[in-house]
Amino acid sequence: ELSTLLGTLRAALAPTPLGSLDDDALDFWRDGSVALLGHSFGGGTVLEAAAAIADGKFGKCGDAPPAAPSPRVASAVLLDPWLLGCSDAVYEPATFARVEVPTLCLMTQTLMFPQNAAAIQHALHAIGSGDPADPAACKKRTVAWVEAAGTRHQEASDFAAIAYPTIRLSCMAGSLPPRLSLGRHLTATVGFLALVGAQPINGSAQQQQARALAASLVGRPVEDDSGDGSEQK
Repeated sequence: ELSTLLGTLRAALAPTPLGSLDDDALDFWRDGSVALLGHSFGGGTVLEAAAAIADGKFGKCGDAPPAAPSPRVASAVLLDPWLLGCSDAVYEPATFARVEVPTLCLMTQTLMFPQNAAAIQHALHAIGSGDPADPAACKKRTVAWVEAAGTRHQEASDFAAIAYPTIRLSCMAGSLPPRLSLGRHLTATVGFLALVGAQPINGSAQQQQARALAASLVGRPVEDDSGDGSEQK
């Protein structure tokens, strides 16, 4: 199904702002890994997908075996997620005990109400707990929960770029200029994807700065791209 979708997108969108969707652009799928990203209820969907993959239920229908091997989750990015209706599996440390899912949860003020914040904390704890039999590996898990200061729910989506007056009138945008509010989310997201290896390193100054920001959020150094094995603090 994914291959069919990508083929349709290739025909409809070629060329994209990032170039054509040629075979080289699809290597992210061939290496058996996926990056999951979702906004609002889509953030909850990301958690459900990550849990299904981690629990070996990806692609299963009833008692039939999966049609294809489960991919590896290279990263999960939750943009102001609302976890209403998520299954118990996303809150169980056992679900993610043997599978690491590098996770960034990027919040706005809108969905930090107590019930949702408690659910997010519970889910992120499950993802970060790891296998109790391997405490050293648990400490290396990459999980970050941060707030994009001064932003609100729809500024974590493309509405900030295409319908800013509408979301401002509906109190779904703060007082920041849309370029700045959307940029806060994009910079953190792109930096995190590059930091955990879910995005190829292109050597640009913008990506380097974004990776440095993401590294500061998760408390780890950025490996130098020069190939000499050094690290940037």
